[in-house]
Amino acid sequence: MNDDATATGPFRTGEDADAEAGTGMTGEGPVAPTMRATVLVRPKEGILDPQGQAVRDSLRKLGFAVEEVHVGRVIEVELEAASPDEANAQLDAMCRQLLTNPLIETHEIRLAGAEPAPQLQATHEGASLDATG
Repeated sequence: MNDDATATGPFRTGEDADAEAGTGMTGEGPVAPTMRATVLVRPKEGILDPQGQAVRDSLRKLGFAVEEVHVGRVIEVELEAASPDEANAQLDAMCRQLLTNPLIETHEIRLAGAEPAPQLQATHEGASLDATG
């Protein structure tokens, strides 16, 4: 296989793929830094959580004294953003549009390397962010 076949085939070199994707790796301008974030999604208070109830019941049968258990999910995202504020805004939009069901779930965004306070967490309505800390 020659170099031309590699550059035009399904497997492109990193430089070719970067140039095609417009990532700026070939001198096209500045690129926003990549940030890592963790999004914690949980059922809202008062929403039926059958998975959490099943885990609670099983833990009790194993002899653990637990009152409540809520089962959620963790979503890890790498994204390009010029600042932590921009990353939080993008992530909140992702949560409202796709990653969560704002009617029954809340979400909490944690940026890797960001200061722990103020922590951004969705309100019970899931539509806006409150600074808590």
